[in-house]
Amino acid sequence: MKCPYCGSEDVFTFYEMVYPVHLYAVPKEVAAKTPLMPIVLDVCRGCGLGYNTTPPDNDTLEEIYKNYVYIKPSQGIGSTKNINIINTIKKYVKPDERLVDIGCSEGFILKNLKNEGFTNLNGVEPSAMADNIKDSDINVIRGFFSADTFPEKSVDVFTLSHVFEHFPDPFQIFKDMLKCLKDDGRIIIEVPDFEGYHHQHLFYYSPEFFMRFADDLGVAVREIADYSTGLMAVFTKSKTEPAEIKYNYDPVKKAQETEKRLKSAFEKLCAFFDKHKGKTVYWWGSGSLSIMALAYLKELKPEASVQVIDNDLSRQGNFIPGTDLQVASAEHLAGKNLDAVVIASSFVKEIIDGNKKKGIIINDFFPIYDYWTGK
Repeated sequence: MKCPYCGSEDVFTFYEMVYPVHLYAVPKEVAAKTPLMPIVLDVCRGCGLGYNTTPPDNDTLEEIYKNYVYIKPSQGIGSTKNINIINTIKKYVKPDERLVDIGCSEGFILKNLKNEGFTNLNGVEPSAMADNIKDSDINVIRGFFSADTFPEKSVDVFTLSHVFEHFPDPFQIFKDMLKCLKDDGRIIIEVPDFEGYHHQHLFYYSPEFFMRFADDLGVAVREIADYSTGLMAVFTKSKTEPAEIKYNYDPVKKAQETEKRLKSAFEKLCAFFDKHKGKTVYWWGSGSLSIMALAYLKELKPEASVQVIDNDLSRQGNFIPGTDLQVASAEHLAGKNLDAVVIASSFVKEIIDGNKKKGIIINDFFPIYDYWTGK
């Protein structure tokens, strides 16, 4: 498949797998009828863009998002996910400037900025999670962003935290944001750094691509940086400021290394199960990494039982697609010693700290995300 941005045929396939369509815990009736779907990811040697060559059709995407329960920091897990974009916003945005967070979810970033003294806060969110933002100081538009959402040159800053990879046409969305930006406006984007092999992740961005893209549009890259939470890029509509490119790499090599680390992490996970053969393995996390890893394990049929745990109340009671595993609370484990724990989440420290508060002692654990990313 040609690169959807530059049209080059010089592309490299770095990942192929078959997963359930829903890469997160869903109600039992949804899990029972969740189909499997291939995912094939390519990266372009011409411009550095990664992309999903097997994207779901619109009906499937609608079904995915209809049942999707995103991380809810307000429920005690995932608060560290937004710390780097919040700090980046504080670096580049004045408290009284008009800021719009596209894909604001339950408004965690906006509420934190309000607590930091920001006074002109706006959000755009198509899902029902927007209804959780009950704050008269934060203006939230329930719907999808387009060029008509805001008047021309009326916005100082757009922010997108792990949203830009979901758009079927991110290139047009970026142009629409530029139309709404003031002449000195900024766009702050955080995306997975060639991680997160999800059906609904349609693109994978690299520093090389962001710099090429900015140059093509006549805007400037103000900063590119790498954090544990993802790749951060700051764009300015004007080219008056010097760039701070703190992070760069060969996109093809990066994609190959990331896929290799994931395969290695899954192989080590199998060894962990072999080590604890005959025991119960307590599995923290019911999101995409869990479904990916459990699908891999299912083919190998390890001799250990699995109990899935998630601290997010909205996921408890749901089921893991492709399995008969139901998500439980950790409350019944309070005060117990656990011989074997798998943490299938990027929030390893939060989960461990939360377990300590419950008096849960973990004797041996395997953090899949840390082995995959090396972070």
